[in-house]
Amino acid sequence: MKKIVFSLTIFTMLSSTAYNVDELPWIQEDDSNAALYAIPFLPVNPIILEAGVCDAEDTLRMKKLWPNATIYGFEPLPQHYTLSQKNTEHIQGFTLYPCALFDKIGTLTFYESKKIPGASSLLKDNFDHITIPNDINYDGVNYKDTPITVQCTTIDQWAHANNITKVDYVWLDTEGAELPILRHAPTILATVKVISIEANFKEFRKGMTLFQDLYEFLTQQGFVLKHIWGRPDWQGVAVFVNAKLIN
Repeated sequence: MKKIVFSLTIFTMLSSTAYNVDELPWIQEDDSNAALYAIPFLPVNPIILEAGVCDAEDTLRMKKLWPNATIYGFEPLPQHYTLSQKNTEHIQGFTLYPCALFDKIGTLTFYESKKIPGASSLLKDNFDHITIPNDINYDGVNYKDTPITVQCTTIDQWAHANNITKVDYVWLDTEGAELPILRHAPTILATVKVISIEANFKEFRKGMTLFQDLYEFLTQQGFVLKHIWGRPDWQGVAVFVNAKLIN
């Protein structure tokens, strides 16, 4: 990054990315309804990328909303990959990859949570270093991680290898890896209309994406935060739309 920039440029960048958490477009919603807020901005047959498929519950919901959608899913945890294969064997237009998305290509350590399998991640447990709100009752908080080895790729590398030139909708549930994934997907990100994504306000895992950094990055890429729900002192889900593609 260049250290010398015009003060006007600094002011413009800061003014476009700074926010007051209380003034964000908070709504009351359930995580399972995240895809509903993408409907107004997508075609009837969208191309969807889903990372963190888990048991394919969200995949099946999206297939009900968009029966003609093409969905590409990524799930690195072996038991979840097997389960999601089983749960989606009856649907068409879904391709599942047994790997993680990240900012690197190759083999990486993946931390399988024995306590909360759906919270498994490429990042290490950091619960000992965060402050837990008084009204959240976690007894002996930790993930009880076991390191395993998984294959990783980037969105752009995957897209290039599979001759995919655009993605309409991205749903990232990757336990803190969201920003590295997006930063290393400039080609495909420019084609994305809507992103549904985890919003973390605590560093549950070391180096995980925090909402402030995510908001700043996506705002600079031309995305606008349309909706957010959850807890500003804990975590939630956010929906961003690409202002350049939906007007």
